[in-house]
Amino acid sequence: MRYMGLRKYPWLITILGLIFFWKILINPGKMIYWSFSDITLYHSPMKFIIHRAFNTQGTVPLWNPYIFGGTSLAANPQAGLFYPLNIFFLFSSPDQLFGYLAVLHIILGGLAMYLLARNIGLEKYPSFISALVFMFSGQLISYIYEGHFIFLNAVWIPLAFLAYDKAIINQDIKYASITGAILALQLFSGGIQLVFYTVILLFLWTLYNMKKKGLYILAVALLIFLGLSAIQAVPTYELLENSRRGIGFSDPMSYSQPLSHIIGLVMPYFYGNIFQYWGGGDFLGIFGYAGIIPLVIAAFSLCARKNRYVRFFIFLSIFAIVLAFGGPLREVIYRLPGFNSFRAHGRILLLHTFSISILAGFGSKELVRRIRVGGARGDALKICFALSIFLLAYILIYYKYTKLAMEKDLLLNIFLFYFLILSFVLAATVFSKYPHKTRLFKAVLVLLIIYNLWLYGMPLINVGDPATIYRGNELLDFLSANAGSNRVYATNYHDLPQQITMRRGIQSLGGVLEPFILNRYSTFMEAAGNYTFEGVSNSIPPWQVYSQRKTYPVAGLLGILNTRYVITRYPLDNPDFLLAERFNSTYVYENLRFLPRAFVVHEAVYASDGSEALSLIQTMDPASVVVLETDIWLKLAPPIYNETVTIFSYTPNEIVVRANLSNPGVLVLSEMWYPGWKAYDNGRDTDILRADYTLRGVYLDEGPHEVRFIYHPASLKFGALVSVVTLLLIFYIGREALQLRG
Repeated sequence: MRYMGLRKYPWLITILGLIFFWKILINPGKMIYWSFSDITLYHSPMKFIIHRAFNTQGTVPLWNPYIFGGTSLAANPQAGLFYPLNIFFLFSSPDQLFGYLAVLHIILGGLAMYLLARNIGLEKYPSFISALVFMFSGQLISYIYEGHFIFLNAVWIPLAFLAYDKAIINQDIKYASITGAILALQLFSGGIQLVFYTVILLFLWTLYNMKKKGLYILAVALLIFLGLSAIQAVPTYELLENSRRGIGFSDPMSYSQPLSHIIGLVMPYFYGNIFQYWGGGDFLGIFGYAGIIPLVIAAFSLCARKNRYVRFFIFLSIFAIVLAFGGPLREVIYRLPGFNSFRAHGRILLLHTFSISILAGFGSKELVRRIRVGGARGDALKICFALSIFLLAYILIYYKYTKLAMEKDLLLNIFLFYFLILSFVLAATVFSKYPHKTRLFKAVLVLLIIYNLWLYGMPLINVGDPATIYRGNELLDFLSANAGSNRVYATNYHDLPQQITMRRGIQSLGGVLEPFILNRYSTFMEAAGNYTFEGVSNSIPPWQVYSQRKTYPVAGLLGILNTRYVITRYPLDNPDFLLAERFNSTYVYENLRFLPRAFVVHEAVYASDGSEALSLIQTMDPASVVVLETDIWLKLAPPIYNETVTIFSYTPNEIVVRANLSNPGVLVLSEMWYPGWKAYDNGRDTDILRADYTLRGVYLDEGPHEVRFIYHPASLKFGALVSVVTLLLIFYIGREALQLRG
């Protein structure tokens, strides 16, 4: 019992986390669900193909052949191949694990925040308050709702700051190494942007402390991070260099929050909800909302403003808000190196949430102290009055310049705002008269925080039956039965939902929510799909294209990519497309010019660069002529008898093609050219040529051949070597530290 008393708050954090996710825990056969969640649309099918490959082929797939004509899985940080906790997806059904992953990480985030608060000088109860605010904050819960794995990255922020703070205070590279390891875990969990923001946090803390060796400690942490994460970072950099995203964003401020949405920090549904949204831009929901009660409590931390942590986190909160909502200053900062590599900079509000969580801990300490001396009532009234004035002024301005469309939602939000405020004032007033009831006041304060945050967060946690979610339709049944190993393409990617096609083994030229689409592939698909798009998109075709006009694909170019079926929502007047089926308003056309996945040609033309290659392809017959980008002229001759080309085996990491040639030719494999693929002709290493702008080609002489294509990139091997060496270095540093302590 004494042990339980000592660990009371960690146990409460765990129990409250389990209660919050009760829908997941009482429905073990269901998955956490929202129809447009990234988990539903992207992460679940991704984990499904990894699980399937591991259990049927005994290997972890490094390549994903099912979307975008094929793309690197190992290089994509969203796949999370190197995140330790993702190992469970290999052995268990992925769909149900996402909910448990959310439960585990939210509890982990709460415990990490509790540990941080304790280590920066807060007692157990204030540390518990900080943990509650952080783990149930609107931003973390909204990321779970939206299926963004940013919530996995975010829960590591408290531990990163804790380790780094110890490194700064003690000037200890051991803790700097631990900081680097935590940053690596952040990256492995599937996010780059949050790692960047965490590094910004650590850099600001370094400047704030003005320690002589502060920058040295930061450098050690970053070097350890880069070394440990190299197994992911090096392949990702290679992918970035070959993707359209590597060009950079023309507008790094896109998907950022407008200034008008600052009201969401105190009133999250001011502009409606996910079902009835009437604000500008995208629905943001409880994005950035840390609770009105925690915000009021955090205001009491001003009474402890001489504390260096309080001063820093007040600054950090303001800093994050300015970057998320500010005007001219934000525009300047977002174009600085690092910031200009990302969009949706509203995510930096996680630093605001992090700050408010810490400040709420300090504020609760001051609030309880004032309750004990009977002086909290006046301060509570002042703070709540100031917030009320801010809200009233905002609403008056909004009414003046905007015609409100959903007054009902607005009134409901105002009611909830004042209900929570008045509940807090009432509690502070009553218990100021009974200072000996401090323990009861602490319990009431916890209940108010839980009610406040759960009121907005708990409705976002829903579950669904995977069998129903991924059951498909007549179109997908037709493609499953007829497409075979050939690819398919839809002018609207919603007609080929990747969350179902990937499960059924249907290989598509399209896809969605992919951060790194190959640059050459994007350009080729503009020509094949007969559309133009400038900028960076995470889908093929870009939604900005199909939502505005009809597109009429080019049969020959799609044929090069082994595209047998084309799906549209309108008829195609093209003799190269034969209507195969129609399902209500959806047309399924067979592409009469589609080519097999592997074929041999005996004539080549040579292009000096990619632009010329793409132009030449559109003027020639790809079934008989290949366009190569090489300075080496190949000795080719026309066939003298029928030749055979068959795909003997096909797995994500390896493709084996058998061919028998009567004369020298080029084997064209309709798979994306990408560094890291190796080819072996009858066991001998051979070059992979860039064929037809974006495909792979191998020169073969006459006779029988077994050509083995294997994806085992040098970038991955080099990155793994660096990570192992760094890990050994950390063990060495740890051993030396233990010996010194001994």
